[in-house]
Amino acid sequence: MLPLLACLLLAVVVKAAPTLVPRAETGEALMQYGYNPPRINPDYCIGFRITYPTAPGQAYEMNSMQQVAWEVDQGIPHAPDIITRIRILNSTQHNQYVIGENMTLYTDGNRGEATFHLNVEDITNFYHYRIMVNYVGTSTHCVYESVPFLLIQNPYQKNKAAVPYAFDPNAPPAEIAGAHDDKGKATKDDGDKGKHDSHDIDNKEALDDKKEQGDKDESDEKGEKDAKAV
Repeated sequence: MLPLLACLLLAVVVKAAPTLVPRAETGEALMQYGYNPPRINPDYCIGFRITYPTAPGQAYEMNSMQQVAWEVDQGIPHAPDIITRIRILNSTQHNQYVIGENMTLYTDGNRGEATFHLNVEDITNFYHYRIMVNYVGTSTHCVYESVPFLLIQNPYQKNKAAVPYAFDPNAPPAEIAGAHDDKGKATKDDGDKGKHDSHDIDNKEALDDKKEQGDKDESDEKGEKDAKAV
């Protein structure tokens, strides 16, 4: 009797145990700036480790060349066979940039790495890598996230549009000086033009005064002739 009750109880527990539902990325999770919540990995997601970066608090410049590296233990069940996707996420788990998809898992023995430009166009903030790995014979990807790192905007690119003329910080000093000279020359030409315009105005006023005086003399002369005729 007791063995039968134990079997029935075990059957009820097994039936009530939650099953793992595949969590394929669809909809918003695939979009740029889409939300990707932290993932709880299945039990078979073992043996994969991110080896770089591992120290928190590192800082990189946006659009700089960077690298993410990993290693995989040998002889584990359901061994991984491919990197499905590597993303950069911000501090609120929103997609910022896709580094690559369907990438080779191994590049040196049981290790792998990816080198890329950090093409993130956003504010200075903390970000992290999210690596999605496919394990053979399973229906759900395993997800691993790196330590956070700081991405900093390039101050030259940020302030380049604020200068009054097109300034190239990489241009030779002679070209930069020439830009200043051209600007000064334009100012001088404008000043010379102003002088000519002022001189023309003075000449015009003098001619108007002369004409007005001539008209007055002519009027007085005519008045005297009219008086004599009377």
